[in-house]
Amino acid sequence: MGIRVYLKSTFHRLVLLPIAAVVLFAFAFDVKANNTDTLTLTDITYKYEIYRNDIGQITCSGSLDFAISISTNDSVSHFIMERTMRPFAYRDSTDRFIPVKSYYSSETTHIYKTDVRWATHFRLNVCFTDNRWAHTPIYSINDYIDEADLKLLLEQASVENLDVEIASLYVKNKRLLTTARDPISVAVYDMQGRQLFSGSMDQSTEVPLDHVMLPYIVAKYTSANQTITKKLLIK
Repeated sequence: MGIRVYLKSTFHRLVLLPIAAVVLFAFAFDVKANNTDTLTLTDITYKYEIYRNDIGQITCSGSLDFAISISTNDSVSHFIMERTMRPFAYRDSTDRFIPVKSYYSSETTHIYKTDVRWATHFRLNVCFTDNRWAHTPIYSINDYIDEADLKLLLEQASVENLDVEIASLYVKNKRLLTTARDPISVAVYDMQGRQLFSGSMDQSTEVPLDHVMLPYIVAKYTSANQTITKKLLIK
């Protein structure tokens, strides 16, 4: 007996497709977050479809839409949205599993993201002009998927190797740090293309950024067979 998969939007189902059974990969979520009353997300919607990918696995992707609410009149510098790039279980509040960052101007009141996959975790950060930061809790896309559809995904879909550790780079106290337990190759540049650092980094490594005059750096590194380029704010 074949499995039936729905292509689904927020309001109605579109197409019913028969597909063959696929291998089961079980996994679990453990979502923990530091809440803040300063910054919240409202009117969150996720319009998605469930389909077979190129190798016959069941997966889900769609568009994420939400509004931004700030409970203060303090002047905003910019926003940063963080999200996981692949379906990984969120484990802690570090940047470890939030490697993708998108920057938005202070005038932003609404964010719309396409090609967001199921099991993605995300949050929004706000930087005020006095260099204070606030962030929302960690949100899970799975909370906005129909219960029956989510059950189908959990039971029949392939989640990409939850045991693979995606290392991340982040800046704290004007020091470049990494979550990598094992050495990773890192190259760092300023916004004018001048190389600031090239070498190996792990959790014990700190790269000082006190001498960098511009507010951002660009870091390129390889983790879990992926080459990642990130633009990081020096803070």
